[in-house]
Amino acid sequence: MIVFTAFADTATYLYKELSEWILKEYGLYAALIKGSGTNKTNFPGIERKEMNELLTHFSPFSKERHKTFPPHAKGEIDLLIATDCISEGQNLQDCDLLVNYDIHWNPVRIIQRFGRIDRLGSKKRANPVGQLLAEYGVERVY
Repeated sequence: MIVFTAFADTATYLYKELSEWILKEYGLYAALIKGSGTNKTNFPGIERKEMNELLTHFSPFSKERHKTFPPHAKGEIDLLIATDCISEGQNLQDCDLLVNYDIHWNPVRIIQRFGRIDRLGSKKRANPVGQLLAEYGVERVY
């Protein structure tokens, strides 16, 4: 799952609130990519936390992880929280779910976000969820 937000502070907040909880409760790994500042992850064995390395462990098939990492590299990052720094030029078709945490002022950005996972040749069916609208509460998704 990718959760996109337009704001780095929001992305940081979401990662802080969710990363350890989903690891403890569900055994799922998370990563934060925000373009400026420090990227983060709780995925084991990642030292540099460089954007392309995190994206490769999030989308190992489309990023051809087997060509750049040892064959014993197992598992993947399950939840990616990101700003629009990855909304262009990235092939992340391994992802099955995309959530827009907030509405970007430019509707083209929303289309670009969906374009990261809805790609020609995808082996999975992309499920762009849409928006979480705060005025209705996070339990109501469109």
